[in-house]
Amino acid sequence: MKRENCRERLDARKLSVGELAMQVKRILSCMLMTMCLAVTLCISVNVLEVHAETTTLKAGKTYSLSFAKGTTPHVNYVMPSKGYFYYEVTPTYCTVNGERVNSTFYFNVNMSVNNKILEKDYFIYNGECEKSVKFAFKKGTVVDLSIVDEADTIMEENVVIHYDIKITAVTPKNFEKENNNNKKSANTIKKGKTYTGLIMQNDQDYYVFKAPKTGKYKIQITVSSAEKDVDSLYAEVLKGTKRLGRIDTRYGDGFKTVYNGKLKKGAKLYVKVYGEPPITFSGDLLYKLRVK
Repeated sequence: MKRENCRERLDARKLSVGELAMQVKRILSCMLMTMCLAVTLCISVNVLEVHAETTTLKAGKTYSLSFAKGTTPHVNYVMPSKGYFYYEVTPTYCTVNGERVNSTFYFNVNMSVNNKILEKDYFIYNGECEKSVKFAFKKGTVVDLSIVDEADTIMEENVVIHYDIKITAVTPKNFEKENNNNKKSANTIKKGKTYTGLIMQNDQDYYVFKAPKTGKYKIQITVSSAEKDVDSLYAEVLKGTKRLGRIDTRYGDGFKTVYNGKLKKGAKLYVKVYGEPPITFSGDLLYKLRVK
Protein backbone atom coordinates (compact mmCIF):
# COMPACT_ATOMS: atom_id res chain seq x y z
CA MET A 1 0.00 0.00 0.00
CA LYS A 2 2.80 2.37 0.81
CA ARG A 3 4.41 1.76 -2.60
CA GLU A 4 1.11 2.41 -4.37
CA ASN A 5 0.50 5.65 -2.40
CA CYS A 6 4.02 6.75 -3.24
CA ARG A 7 3.45 6.07 -6.95
CA GLU A 8 0.17 7.98 -6.85
CA ARG A 9 1.90 10.92 -5.24
CA LEU A 10 4.66 10.85 -7.87
CA ASP A 11 2.09 10.67 -10.69
CA ALA A 12 0.16 13.59 -9.15
CA ARG A 13 3.38 15.54 -8.81
CA LYS A 14 4.28 14.90 -12.48
CA LEU A 15 0.80 16.01 -13.50
CA SER A 16 1.15 19.25 -11.54
CA VAL A 17 4.50 20.01 -13.18
CA GLY A 18 3.02 19.28 -16.59
CA GLU A 19 0.09 21.56 -15.97
CA LEU A 20 2.44 24.26 -14.74
CA ALA A 21 4.54 23.98 -17.90
CA MET A 22 1.41 24.26 -20.05
CA GLN A 23 0.29 27.37 -18.18
CA VAL A 24 3.71 28.96 -18.57
CA LYS A 25 3.62 28.13 -22.30
CA ARG A 26 0.17 29.71 -22.64
CA ILE A 27 1.31 32.87 -20.81
CA LEU A 28 4.42 33.22 -22.99
CA SER A 29 2.35 32.68 -26.12
CA CYS A 30 -0.11 35.41 -25.09
CA MET A 31 2.74 37.80 -24.31
CA LEU A 32 4.32 37.17 -27.71
CA MET A 33 1.03 37.76 -29.51
CA THR A 34 0.51 40.99 -27.57
CA MET A 35 3.98 42.23 -28.48
CA CYS A 36 3.48 41.41 -32.17
CA LEU A 37 0.14 43.20 -32.15
CA ALA A 38 1.69 46.25 -30.50
CA VAL A 39 4.51 46.39 -33.07
CA THR A 40 2.03 45.98 -35.92
CA LEU A 41 -0.16 48.80 -34.57
CA CYS A 42 2.88 51.04 -34.09
CA ILE A 43 4.05 50.47 -37.67
CA SER A 44 0.54 51.04 -39.03
CA VAL A 45 0.21 54.32 -37.12
CA ASN A 46 3.62 55.56 -38.36
CA VAL A 47 2.77 54.74 -41.97
CA LEU A 48 -0.55 56.54 -41.71
CA GLU A 49 1.14 59.56 -40.18
CA VAL A 50 3.73 59.72 -42.96
CA HIS A 51 1.13 59.46 -45.69
CA ALA A 52 -1.06 61.98 -43.92
CA GLU A 53 1.77 64.50 -43.45
CA THR A 54 3.57 64.30 -46.81
CA THR A 55 2.35 65.12 -50.32
CA THR A 56 4.48 64.54 -53.43
CA LEU A 57 4.06 67.38 -55.91
CA LYS A 58 4.04 67.24 -59.69
CA ALA A 59 5.32 70.21 -61.67
CA GLY A 60 2.70 72.45 -63.27
CA LYS A 61 -0.11 71.49 -60.91
CA THR A 62 -1.54 73.70 -58.15
CA TYR A 63 -2.25 71.96 -54.83
CA SER A 64 -4.67 73.36 -52.25
CA LEU A 65 -3.53 72.33 -48.76
CA SER A 66 -4.04 73.41 -45.17
CA PHE A 67 -2.51 73.16 -41.71
CA ALA A 68 -3.53 73.84 -38.12
CA LYS A 69 -1.71 74.86 -34.97
CA GLY A 70 0.93 72.40 -33.83
CA THR A 71 1.32 70.71 -37.23
CA THR A 72 4.17 70.92 -39.74
CA PRO A 73 2.97 69.69 -43.12
CA HIS A 74 5.58 68.53 -45.63
CA VAL A 75 5.45 68.38 -49.42
CA ASN A 76 8.08 66.72 -51.62
CA TYR A 77 9.30 67.25 -55.15
CA VAL A 78 11.52 64.76 -56.98
CA MET A 79 14.09 66.42 -59.24
CA PRO A 80 13.71 65.42 -62.92
CA SER A 81 16.62 64.63 -65.22
CA LYS A 82 16.84 68.11 -66.79
CA GLY A 83 16.39 71.77 -65.98
CA TYR A 84 15.60 73.74 -62.84
CA PHE A 85 12.52 74.58 -60.79
CA TYR A 86 11.00 77.16 -58.48
CA TYR A 87 7.95 77.07 -56.22
CA GLU A 88 5.13 79.50 -55.48
CA VAL A 89 3.04 79.63 -52.30
CA THR A 90 -0.18 81.63 -51.88
CA PRO A 91 -2.12 81.72 -48.58
CA THR A 92 -5.78 81.74 -49.63
CA TYR A 93 -7.86 81.99 -46.45
CA CYS A 94 -8.15 80.82 -42.87
CA THR A 95 -11.04 79.34 -40.91
CA VAL A 96 -12.09 79.44 -37.27
CA ASN A 97 -14.37 76.62 -36.21
CA GLY A 98 -14.81 75.81 -39.91
CA GLU A 99 -15.93 79.33 -40.89
CA ARG A 100 -13.91 81.73 -43.05
CA VAL A 101 -12.59 84.86 -41.35
CA ASN A 102 -10.70 87.95 -42.51
CA SER A 103 -7.29 87.67 -40.93
CA THR A 104 -3.71 88.61 -41.76
CA PHE A 105 -1.17 85.90 -41.03
CA TYR A 106 2.17 84.62 -42.22
CA PHE A 107 4.25 81.49 -41.94
CA ASN A 108 7.57 80.06 -43.06
CA VAL A 109 8.39 77.78 -45.95
CA ASN A 110 11.62 75.89 -45.30
CA MET A 111 13.19 74.02 -48.22
CA SER A 112 15.68 71.26 -47.48
CA VAL A 113 17.64 68.56 -49.29
CA ASN A 114 19.15 65.63 -47.39
CA ASN A 115 17.96 67.22 -44.12
CA LYS A 116 19.92 70.42 -44.87
CA ILE A 117 17.85 73.60 -45.05
CA LEU A 118 18.71 75.62 -48.17
CA GLU A 119 15.89 78.18 -48.05
CA LYS A 120 14.65 79.42 -44.67
CA ASP A 121 12.46 82.17 -43.19
CA TYR A 122 10.67 82.68 -46.47
CA PHE A 123 7.75 84.72 -45.14
CA ILE A 124 4.38 84.41 -46.83
CA TYR A 125 1.65 86.99 -46.24
CA ASN A 126 -2.08 86.54 -46.54
CA GLY A 127 -3.35 86.58 -50.10
CA GLU A 128 0.05 87.35 -51.66
CA CYS A 129 1.83 84.86 -53.91
CA GLU A 130 5.50 84.47 -53.07
CA LYS A 131 7.95 82.98 -55.56
CA SER A 132 11.16 81.23 -54.56
CA VAL A 133 14.55 81.52 -56.21
CA LYS A 134 15.55 78.85 -58.74
CA PHE A 135 17.04 75.48 -57.83
CA ALA A 136 18.74 72.66 -59.74
CA PHE A 137 19.86 69.35 -58.28
CA LYS A 138 20.94 65.91 -59.38
CA LYS A 139 18.25 63.73 -60.97
CA GLY A 140 16.18 61.93 -58.33
CA THR A 141 17.00 64.34 -55.51
CA VAL A 142 14.06 64.63 -53.11
CA VAL A 143 13.31 68.24 -52.21
CA ASP A 144 11.35 68.74 -48.98
CA LEU A 145 9.20 71.83 -48.37
CA SER A 146 7.91 72.22 -44.82
CA ILE A 147 5.31 74.74 -43.70
CA VAL A 148 6.24 76.12 -40.30
CA ASP A 149 4.42 78.58 -38.03
CA GLU A 150 7.66 79.66 -36.35
CA ALA A 151 6.28 83.03 -35.27
CA ASP A 152 3.32 81.28 -33.60
CA THR A 153 0.74 83.38 -35.44
CA ILE A 154 -1.94 80.72 -34.98
CA MET A 155 -3.06 81.50 -31.45
CA GLU A 156 -6.03 79.15 -31.18
CA GLU A 157 -6.37 75.42 -31.69
CA ASN A 158 -9.41 75.75 -33.96
CA VAL A 159 -7.71 77.95 -36.58
CA VAL A 160 -6.80 76.36 -39.92
CA ILE A 161 -4.74 78.11 -42.61
CA HIS A 162 -5.38 77.19 -46.24
CA TYR A 163 -2.82 77.77 -48.98
CA ASP A 164 -1.95 76.90 -52.59
CA ILE A 165 1.44 75.61 -53.65
CA LYS A 166 2.82 75.05 -57.14
CA ILE A 167 6.10 73.79 -58.60
CA THR A 168 7.20 75.14 -61.97
CA ALA A 169 9.87 73.17 -63.87
CA VAL A 170 11.88 74.78 -66.69
CA THR A 171 14.07 72.83 -69.14
CA PRO A 172 16.32 75.13 -71.20
CA LYS A 173 18.22 73.67 -74.14
CA ASN A 174 21.70 72.30 -73.27
CA PHE A 175 21.17 72.85 -69.54
CA GLU A 176 23.93 71.87 -67.13
CA LYS A 177 23.78 68.44 -65.50
CA GLU A 178 24.22 68.33 -61.73
CA ASN A 179 26.26 67.46 -59.79
CA ASN A 180 29.06 69.16 -61.71
CA ASN A 181 30.71 70.77 -58.69
CA ASN A 182 34.30 69.67 -59.38
CA LYS A 183 36.66 68.70 -62.20
CA LYS A 184 35.87 64.99 -61.95
CA SER A 185 32.16 65.62 -62.57
CA ALA A 186 32.61 68.44 -65.08
CA ASN A 187 30.11 68.70 -67.96
CA THR A 188 31.61 68.38 -71.44
CA ILE A 189 31.10 71.37 -73.74
CA LYS A 190 31.77 71.65 -77.48
CA LYS A 191 32.57 74.44 -79.90
CA GLY A 192 29.57 76.02 -81.60
CA LYS A 193 27.03 75.24 -78.88
CA THR A 194 25.59 77.53 -76.18
CA TYR A 195 25.00 76.02 -72.74
CA THR A 196 22.78 77.25 -69.90
CA GLY A 197 23.62 76.89 -66.22
CA LEU A 198 22.32 77.99 -62.83
CA ILE A 199 24.37 79.24 -59.91
CA MET A 200 22.74 79.05 -56.47
CA GLN A 201 24.12 79.98 -53.08
CA ASN A 202 27.24 77.96 -52.16
CA ASP A 203 27.28 76.51 -55.67
CA GLN A 204 29.92 76.15 -58.38
CA ASP A 205 29.80 74.55 -61.80
CA TYR A 206 32.60 72.92 -63.76
CA TYR A 207 32.86 72.34 -67.51
CA VAL A 208 35.56 70.73 -69.62
CA PHE A 209 36.47 71.56 -73.22
CA LYS A 210 38.75 69.43 -75.39
CA ALA A 211 40.07 71.06 -78.56
CA PRO A 212 38.95 69.01 -81.58
CA LYS A 213 41.87 70.36 -83.63
CA THR A 214 44.71 72.83 -83.39
CA GLY A 215 43.47 76.41 -83.64
CA LYS A 216 42.23 79.53 -81.86
CA TYR A 217 39.33 79.36 -79.41
CA LYS A 218 37.26 81.77 -77.34
CA ILE A 219 35.35 80.84 -74.18
CA GLN A 220 32.64 83.36 -73.31
CA ILE A 221 29.97 83.72 -70.65
CA THR A 222 27.02 86.02 -69.87
CA VAL A 223 24.43 86.36 -67.10
CA SER A 224 21.05 85.81 -68.76
CA SER A 225 18.84 86.21 -65.66
CA ALA A 226 19.47 87.30 -62.08
CA GLU A 227 17.39 87.34 -58.91
CA LYS A 228 18.99 90.70 -58.17
CA ASP A 229 21.05 92.71 -60.66
CA VAL A 230 23.72 93.44 -58.02
CA ASP A 231 24.86 89.81 -57.92
CA SER A 232 28.12 89.09 -59.74
CA LEU A 233 29.11 85.93 -61.56
CA TYR A 234 32.70 84.75 -61.75
CA ALA A 235 34.28 82.48 -64.36
CA GLU A 236 37.77 81.03 -64.57
CA VAL A 237 39.54 78.96 -67.23
CA LEU A 238 42.06 76.43 -65.92
CA LYS A 239 44.66 74.27 -67.60
CA GLY A 240 45.70 71.80 -64.96
CA THR A 241 46.31 73.98 -61.90
CA LYS A 242 47.23 77.07 -63.94
CA ARG A 243 44.61 79.77 -64.37
CA LEU A 244 44.54 81.15 -67.91
CA GLY A 245 41.74 83.65 -67.47
CA ARG A 246 39.22 85.06 -64.98
CA ILE A 247 36.36 87.56 -65.30
CA ASP A 248 33.42 88.80 -63.25
CA THR A 249 30.17 89.88 -64.88
CA ARG A 250 26.66 90.98 -64.05
CA TYR A 251 23.27 90.89 -65.68
CA GLY A 252 23.19 93.24 -68.65
CA ASP A 253 26.93 93.08 -69.42
CA GLY A 254 26.48 90.73 -72.38
CA PHE A 255 28.98 88.02 -73.31
CA LYS A 256 32.44 88.45 -71.81
CA THR A 257 35.51 86.53 -72.95
CA VAL A 258 37.16 84.41 -70.26
CA TYR A 259 39.79 82.86 -72.53
CA ASN A 260 41.11 83.72 -76.00
CA GLY A 261 44.04 81.75 -77.31
CA LYS A 262 45.51 78.97 -79.39
CA LEU A 263 45.15 75.31 -78.41
CA LYS A 264 46.72 72.17 -79.77
CA LYS A 265 44.49 69.29 -80.78
CA GLY A 266 43.39 67.36 -77.70
CA ALA A 267 44.27 70.16 -75.27
CA LYS A 268 41.89 70.21 -72.32
CA LEU A 269 40.58 73.30 -70.51
CA TYR A 270 38.29 73.50 -67.47
CA VAL A 271 35.81 76.29 -66.88
CA LYS A 272 34.80 77.07 -63.30
CA VAL A 273 31.68 79.20 -62.73
CA TYR A 274 30.60 80.50 -59.32
CA GLY A 275 28.80 83.35 -57.59
CA GLU A 276 29.79 85.92 -55.01
CA PRO A 277 30.53 84.72 -51.46
CA PRO A 278 27.41 83.60 -49.53
CA ILE A 279 27.44 86.78 -47.40
CA THR A 280 26.67 89.00 -50.42
CA PHE A 281 25.17 86.54 -52.90
CA SER A 282 21.42 86.99 -52.65
CA GLY A 283 19.71 84.46 -54.88
CA ASP A 284 20.30 82.73 -58.19
CA LEU A 285 22.00 83.48 -61.50
CA LEU A 286 21.19 81.93 -64.86
CA TYR A 287 24.07 82.13 -67.30
CA LYS A 288 25.00 81.12 -70.84
CA LEU A 289 28.37 79.64 -71.76
CA ARG A 290 29.82 79.10 -75.24
CA VAL A 291 33.00 78.21 -77.10
CA LYS A 292 33.74 79.96 -80.40
